[in-house]
Amino acid sequence: MKIEVVHDDVEQCCNFAAGDWVKISGLQSEKGKHLNGKTGRVERLAKPSEDPRDSRYAVNIKGEGYEMTTSIARKNLEPADQPADAAPESSVPSHLPKKADSAGGAEGSTAGPQLSEQAQFEIAQYLMTDPVGKKFFGHLQAGNAGFTTIGDPGLRPALRRVVEGRFIEMHYGSQTQKQWEVALQVADHSKGENVRSLLISFKAGITGAEYLQAMKDKELVKQYDRLVEVGLATSRATLAKQFNV
Repeated sequence: MKIEVVHDDVEQCCNFAAGDWVKISGLQSEKGKHLNGKTGRVERLAKPSEDPRDSRYAVNIKGEGYEMTTSIARKNLEPADQPADAAPESSVPSHLPKKADSAGGAEGSTAGPQLSEQAQFEIAQYLMTDPVGKKFFGHLQAGNAGFTTIGDPGLRPALRRVVEGRFIEMHYGSQTQKQWEVALQVADHSKGENVRSLLISFKAGITGAEYLQAMKDKELVKQYDRLVEVGLATSRATLAKQFNV
């Protein structure tokens, strides 16, 4: 039998990766304190937070006749040695993510969009700790995910990491993954910043004559239309009506 439990004891210990062994301590709730002293294995970062102290880890615990996965705060976990009766390190249980190999892939991984929990963990840590990642994550939390934001050259490293790592597909779905793949391609194009500036000018207010002038750049129009195709920009037909041109 496998059950899911969430405890309300919060905060920090240290950074853990999927597959790490941890010892539980300091739980105060009636539901959680019976787990104090038990050893488990980290499955994944269950709830990332901009403030690492608020992050929670899914820990798998096995006992006589039961198995449970519970979400526990960082302050209630400390590093532990692998129990003597546990499966050897080379035999990673199927419910745990595979550690990344030296080539950047995952041991035992198969082709397709599936992102290992270890890879998700690493990207989540990047979004919580790296200055660019944190800024990017802040925009996501605020709902600022338009091209003028995610196409910002200063945020490009974060956009590239979440897109190429397929983190977006795992957490937001294949449609958003496709949108952001196109956004990254347009942002990388020589006309990418011109497209972004044009979108910003729409918000700031431009005249019909200025709009027509911008549309004379055929390559800019081509890249703009790519954003339109995936729903990241307003169609030129609609804009023509708005500008009455």
